[in-house]
Parts: sequence; C-alpha cells; structure tokens
Amino acid sequence: MKKYIALLCLLLLFGCSQKTQELEVNTTMINSTIASSIKINSTDLTEVTNLTYIEELNDTSIDDKKLEDMLLSITDQRTEIGFFYSPICFACNAIKPKVEELEKKYNSSIKIIRYNVLDNKDLEKYNEFQIKYNLSQENRVVPIIYWEEIRLIGMVQVNTSLESLMINATTEEK
Repeated sequence: MKKYIALLCLLLLFGCSQKTQELEVNTTMINSTIASSIKINSTDLTEVTNLTYIEELNDTSIDDKKLEDMLLSITDQRTEIGFFYSPICFACNAIKPKVEELEKKYNSSIKIIRYNVLDNKDLEKYNEFQIKYNLSQENRVVPIIYWEEIRLIGMVQVNTSLESLMINATTEEK
C-alpha cells in the first residue's frame, strides 16, 4: 500500500505542470480516477490528498537536491518562528548575528522563517500580519519576530527576549 501512495505522490509531483489551485479544483475527478485505477480504499486516498505540501511545478525536472529539500520540508517537525526584516534596515542588520547564533543553537527544534519586506510576496504576508494583530502605526516597523501570539517588535525587544521566546517555543511543543 505504501508503494502505491509513494507512486501517487511521484505521479503528482512529476506529472503536474499546472498550478496548485487548478489541482484543487480537479481533486474529485483525480481522486475517483486514481482510486479506480490502483484500487486503494478511500482512507488511504484521503491520507495522500491531505498532504499539505504540493509545490507549483512548471518545470517537471527535479534534481536530487530539490527532491531531498521537498521531502525534508514535509517531515520537518521544528517549531517555526517568523522574522520580518529588511536588508537595508539598521536594526535588522544589528540583530542579525544574534538571530543567526540562536538559530544555530536551537537548530534541532527551531526553524526561523525569514520574510524580506522589500519582496512583494513577503510584504503581503507582513501586511496580513499587521492587520491580523491590529498593529498600531508606531508598531509597523521591522524587525518583528513572532511565534503564535508572541510578538517581539524592534531591536530592543528582539535583543532582550528572543532567546526566552525560543526556549518557550521548544518547551511548549514537547
């Protein structure tokens, strides 16, 4: 059964050149076709379709490194901490060594997701974050580091509280 599931995942990864949204629209058709062709039960099919990590693939070639990275991202169980920054921000650059040091120290249990607010896609996430947490105008700055409902805004808060946030994140997850 696991062979069929692995085959299905590979078919989805290599045989797909459409965007994820288009795949979601055709999920019912794909599910019935797959279920009838390889005769697996609906529980197993649900496990396969519940995989949350399907990348958009416009290029069907996947090298070993890319495949390894994709598999690692599926199985990565580390706690994610978000980090909004700008490469031209003095405060962001000032805290960067501390962030990197603590990231190395807690690497087995913490993963820092960096969002460059000068990148349009990351700026969109930053704007959504501001709206979600109703940040006042004076708190619409970088750097911001967050985990769940905890937000460290600005260089002083990050410098004084980042390690304790990481400790809390690692102990709460266990």
